[in-house]
Amino acid sequence: YNAVLKRDVTAHCKLYMGVLLGRLVDWCRLESARAVPFAMATVADFRLQRRSREMERQGLQSELVVSRHSVAFMIGETPIEAMSPDVVYGRYVAANRSYNEDLHRWNEDLPVSEQLGLNTARMEMMDIPSTGWKVDVRLMACPCRFFKKFACCTHILFAQSTRGHIDLFGRERLVRCATKKPGRLLLVKA
Repeated sequence: YNAVLKRDVTAHCKLYMGVLLGRLVDWCRLESARAVPFAMATVADFRLQRRSREMERQGLQSELVVSRHSVAFMIGETPIEAMSPDVVYGRYVAANRSYNEDLHRWNEDLPVSEQLGLNTARMEMMDIPSTGWKVDVRLMACPCRFFKKFACCTHILFAQSTRGHIDLFGRERLVRCATKKPGRLLLVKA
């Protein structure tokens, strides 16, 4: 009795496995034939957008504002590009870290969804000049190590938000530039 039952169960399992393997081969053929679109532009991760927004809210990011009436500007100690609308010199302060005794590790004083690892967060601040990072908004380029590795960083998101290119939610800001033409009446039906 056991030999007959075992033979039937084994044959059924082999048949079922054969059907599954056939379906897997068909699925692999379909997936390999499907064209995957290639990303042409860098898109900031939602976690990076939240981190940039939170750091800006806590005052950890600020823009270097150069006044033309300052002594440093008159002497020539400020960079020439500081007056350009496409370049933002951003000053950044690293988030404070507190020790969590339960986990036996140091964590940033940011919400959990905006925290980065110690080495990753260090890449944002490593070798920062005294004037701050020179971020080109038009080219979307930053000299920090985080940008060199991931092609986007919080400095670029902050610079875009200060220049009005994106809103608080990371969406491109649209502006209506049309004006009311003189001599035309605005008709409103009551």
